[in-house]
Amino acid sequence: MNKNTSRLIVFLVIVASFFAGAKIALRFSDKSEKVLSERIESTPTLSLSEKQTTPTPAAFFSTDKTAYPQVKFFVMSFCPFGNQAEASLNLVYDLLKDKVSWQPFYVLAKDSTGSVSSLHGEQEFNQDLREICLFKDEISTSSAEVLSATSSGQLSRWWNFVSLVNNNCTSTNADSCWKKQALEIRLDANKITTCTTQNRSAIIEEEIAEMQKYNVRSSPTVIINDKEYFGGRAPEDYKTAICSAFENLPPECNQTLGLISQPLNSGCGN
Repeated sequence: MNKNTSRLIVFLVIVASFFAGAKIALRFSDKSEKVLSERIESTPTLSLSEKQTTPTPAAFFSTDKTAYPQVKFFVMSFCPFGNQAEASLNLVYDLLKDKVSWQPFYVLAKDSTGSVSSLHGEQEFNQDLREICLFKDEISTSSAEVLSATSSGQLSRWWNFVSLVNNNCTSTNADSCWKKQALEIRLDANKITTCTTQNRSAIIEEEIAEMQKYNVRSSPTVIINDKEYFGGRAPEDYKTAICSAFENLPPECNQTLGLISQPLNSGCGN
């Protein structure tokens, strides 16, 4: 075999390898897109609102740094996108606990007559009020009392209640379902009910005022140190964004909560 023949064979092998690799890569890409498409189609979407913004990966999120970062998240009790965000933020809470100020708010709609509602119906609105009342009660209790009871941070019972309701109740049975979830973690259901009745007007006004302040129109909306976050919704995404808001990074921020995800801008909107 002469040199020219050898060179030709090597060239043909290289070309064949290139096309084989391209074919494999194309198959992988097609498979990934198919899986992603199936997951999107299977998401129980009741209403979809897309903000005219360009989502930003968590690694590139930037906000003012403070010693005690403030995280405000706006959701609806039974918005599937909001529930997804809550599940991820819950894991970040478990990691950072009270090193961050956590403040949930609820996306409500107020019409020209002054009537207030929640997108997925009256029972969702009622559950919004219950979760707000429990949150306010938990933060009004001294940290020492809560920590001695839970050893998991001041808001651990609130997160547990929200998680139980998200997993076991729906917007069509919440009024009859929520109390069982509350009793399971020894919450005072009567106290929550009394709060929703006595403080209804004040709660509504506060929630709507916060929505207007940040121009919130959909669930979920996450605000970190007064800047809206548009990145992915995996636990690691939220952790990365929140940790970027610390003046002095706590050691917990070096822990990984899984993989980052693609930024999203879809949600339930009024």
